[in-house]
Amino acid sequence: MAEKKVRVSLDELTEKYKGLEYRDFYEKIMGLIKAGDLTPVKRSPLNGKNPPLPVRYTKMIEAEDYSDLTDELKFHFSPYLDNSYYLKHPDIYKKERKYALALSKYFDKYGNNDREPVSVNERSFEIWGCEKFIEKENGRTILKHCGKKISDLSVYETREPLACFTLSREIPQNVIILENEDIFYTMRKYLLRGNDTIFGVKIGTLIYGAGKRMVSSATDYDISVEPAVADTRNNILYFGDLDYEGIDIYEGVSKKLPDIYRLYPFKEAYEKMLERALTIGLTNLPDTKEGQRETEISDFLGCFDEDKRKVINDILKTRKYIPQEILNIESFDRK
Repeated sequence: MAEKKVRVSLDELTEKYKGLEYRDFYEKIMGLIKAGDLTPVKRSPLNGKNPPLPVRYTKMIEAEDYSDLTDELKFHFSPYLDNSYYLKHPDIYKKERKYALALSKYFDKYGNNDREPVSVNERSFEIWGCEKFIEKENGRTILKHCGKKISDLSVYETREPLACFTLSREIPQNVIILENEDIFYTMRKYLLRGNDTIFGVKIGTLIYGAGKRMVSSATDYDISVEPAVADTRNNILYFGDLDYEGIDIYEGVSKKLPDIYRLYPFKEAYEKMLERALTIGLTNLPDTKEGQRETEISDFLGCFDEDKRKVINDILKTRKYIPQEILNIESFDRK
């Protein structure tokens, strides 16, 4: 069998012979050098002990024969997969062979043909017999080593269903995405009393966005809500805290929603927040939560008139904010 040269450090040798006193360890290393089993690397620094030893060495080991594996990759691996990584790293292919061949078998059967999309866990089980192999184990690495992306498996990500309260299934309707839980329950309670408008806007559906979680959920909005709420003719509005973080969530949701949708601020609700804030005095507003950074808010501000934009900017620049909780159920009845 062929041999190959590998590097070995003095620390590795120390660990291997850790039961020896230094003098005996020194004699052991010198014996290996004399026998030709170890070769000090030229210009290797010394370890500073007496007697000194070089800290880097080379040694010859038997090189494993991977010819059977490379033949398998060349002649029996699916042509729909890229075998170049494994041909360069046959040692890794040996470790991952079982899983790579399972993927190869899948692509031999289905090729690159579009299939009915299924969830990531369902496809993972179909290919590897383990529903968590892609998300929790080695699936993404195997795909990468085979030149594939998860999207090549015709899958969709499953997320927690959005918490919705649907008052009407008429189309078009106004769908309100709410940042915080309190305002979701308050508005829901108000609508359940027989009302169908809030601040003059007729409401069809309320969605609890759960803060920043809504940004990632927005990608799958069309499959996370029922068809009447997902209809592209609906008007989707967002309402959150009036601070950099709340506006940043709005901007994030706006960017992540599928292109077939447009998102707008629930302007009437924000204006009611500003009205209430001016009543109690801007200096009496709470201070911005620690750690918030300034973000790009021009798209959000562009939805308001000049006077409202100035007030919002004044609040943010003085590191104050307006929480959604400034409004309560009594606020909805006020004109």
